[in-house]
Amino acid sequence: REGGGALNLPQLELRGADYSASARLRVEGLDSGLNTSGTVTLKAEDLSRFAALAGIDLGGAGEVVLEGEASRLSGAFDVVITALTQGLRSGIPQADRLTAGETRLALSAVRDETGTTLRSLDLTAGGLAVTAGGKVSSKGSDLAGQVSLTDLSALDPTWGGGLTADARFTGTPQNGTLTLSGQGRNLRVGQAELDRLLTGQTAVAVTLAARDDGFFLTEARLDGSNLQAVAQGSAGSEDLQLTGRLRDLSLLAADYPGPVSLSGRLTPMAGGATMDLRVLGPAAIDMRVAGRVGGDTADLSVQGTANAALLNATAEPLTLAGAVRVDLALRGPFALSSLSGRVTLSGGRVAYPLTGFSLNRTEVLVDLAAGRGQVSATSELTTGGRLRVDGSIGLTPPLNSTLDVELQALHLRDPELYDTTISGQLRIAGPLLGRALLSGRLTVGETNLIVPSTGFASAADLGAIRHINDTPAVRTTRARAGVGTRAAGSGDRDGTDGGPDWALDLLIDAPNRIFLRGRGLDAELGGQVRLGGTLRSVSPSGAIDLIRGRLDLLGKRLELSEASLVLEGDLVPYLTVVAANETDGVTSMVIIEGPANAPEITFSSMPEMPQEEVLAWLLFGRGLDTISPLQAAQLANAVAVLAGRGGEGIISRLRKGFGFDDLDVQTAEDGTTSVSAGKYIARNVYTEIEVDQDGQSQINLNLDLKRGLTVKGRVASDGDSGIGIFLERDY
Repeated sequence: REGGGALNLPQLELRGADYSASARLRVEGLDSGLNTSGTVTLKAEDLSRFAALAGIDLGGAGEVVLEGEASRLSGAFDVVITALTQGLRSGIPQADRLTAGETRLALSAVRDETGTTLRSLDLTAGGLAVTAGGKVSSKGSDLAGQVSLTDLSALDPTWGGGLTADARFTGTPQNGTLTLSGQGRNLRVGQAELDRLLTGQTAVAVTLAARDDGFFLTEARLDGSNLQAVAQGSAGSEDLQLTGRLRDLSLLAADYPGPVSLSGRLTPMAGGATMDLRVLGPAAIDMRVAGRVGGDTADLSVQGTANAALLNATAEPLTLAGAVRVDLALRGPFALSSLSGRVTLSGGRVAYPLTGFSLNRTEVLVDLAAGRGQVSATSELTTGGRLRVDGSIGLTPPLNSTLDVELQALHLRDPELYDTTISGQLRIAGPLLGRALLSGRLTVGETNLIVPSTGFASAADLGAIRHINDTPAVRTTRARAGVGTRAAGSGDRDGTDGGPDWALDLLIDAPNRIFLRGRGLDAELGGQVRLGGTLRSVSPSGAIDLIRGRLDLLGKRLELSEASLVLEGDLVPYLTVVAANETDGVTSMVIIEGPANAPEITFSSMPEMPQEEVLAWLLFGRGLDTISPLQAAQLANAVAVLAGRGGEGIISRLRKGFGFDDLDVQTAEDGTTSVSAGKYIARNVYTEIEVDQDGQSQINLNLDLKRGLTVKGRVASDGDSGIGIFLERDY
């Protein structure tokens, strides 16, 4: 309808399958500046149909109502906008979590010749509330707003805590002030170390001055329970003076309480900034960073000292300590290939609970240049021996490296399984993150292998225990020790522990003095083993075989006919021991076989008999049905010894006390007794003294010229003597 210089449109409608638009409008003439007033309503039950038009992953349902008037010629308006959505989706995960339910918007604004006034702005979505109001004018503005989010987990499940923030701008763009402030409560961002720093109340305040040539930071403050920082500047100057303070470093490194301070200067510039900053604190922290950063490049120097223990949070399962000194330069892109300089570690300590050993007096020097690090390091094992590493490491994946490792009489021991000394030369060549080659030769010195008694063979056997109501600290300790954190038989045995899969070419040389003891055993072995394959699939060849040995049960001395240690894929030695005896046409044998940490005992005979019958023939030379009650008790004791419940015995304790490699007491068929004691007086020279009950003695001497070739000699007190050369070959 037309009339009075106006056009009235009382009803406009557009309808689709799941959307509609309706309007009631009045357009007045030129004398009123083409003023348009009325109401417009938009509804959509499925916003995804507009996703392509909007260029975002749009979704949900909504309704928007716009009511008011506007002049196209003057630009004046007076509007009220309300909106309501359900399940609004924009493709931004954090925003989508907030708007998954109901979202409401209400805006009221007016513009006239004095400026634009925002009467009110109210937005609610989930736990988010936004309000704003004020006036914008060329003569001066005063605009303020507030944001409140009751729970940050609405944005990200790993976040937490509540947050409120206020902002206000007064003045003009040429001479104005922008102030920002915020309050946080028990903030969490999903990073454990930072979360500890944000515990409690955290306040932020920022003031910026608006001038013709932009905004200048005049003051910024961070004030939290554990962390404070201040940046101060002035209008018209880019320079900022920075100070900061961490209340207690033990929040990040438990062993080093005390405050950490930051001071220095930061000057923003086009595309970057220059800086000169210094950090002081406990753990010998005294670091200085100076230079320039811009875009994706830098020209920085980093100099100072600290304690390596600060890296423990990121170095698990290793535990580090020692004085670190750095003198580095970063020139070029932000990449390790741009890094040069030197890093040293003095008086360091490295502990690796998963393997049960640690290193002391560790000295490390690393020179960085052209994307590589030249390494020179020495260390001492706490149980004895030295370790040296020299070579170069690539700083960028796949970390192509060449490292030479020298082992100098490393003393390794597990009180329940072994005590050994290892020397040798190793080389690691190739990509550390790929198929590098670990090669070299290891020489095994005097070694005592203990066939364990019953019970837990090692801490790994504790993995089946179910822990109830354990604390986080207890779980952390177990994880560092590798106890109870994975199922038995998993991890490094099947190659799924995520470790490197390096190729292997190792020769393990153990010519003699590999002593096997426990459960009545007393044997010496020797041999060579070559390890091929990879770390995740070891392929060993060769064996450690019997040199001499016996099995003692109730004073019955059985010479060993076979004994060997063979390395299998999981590097746990596979033990095979056979002792036999023949009486009245019955050959009886005891066989100890299986993994060295859990071997099994079986008995066999020719002709075939039950196992308890075989044991009776072994010990008493007669069948089970003919032994006495006392012999039956002795039989039970022998079974206990073989099963690992009989202790190490008095002879074994005497051997340890005197420091012999071998001590044996023998009883002949006629009842006479003799004692023999053996000792290595050099690596390849073994001597043995035998004395019988009549005082007659004999000295035996074995000289190993090379593998398989031995000179043996003897001298007796009755003048009897002899010498021979023995050549042995395996086929």
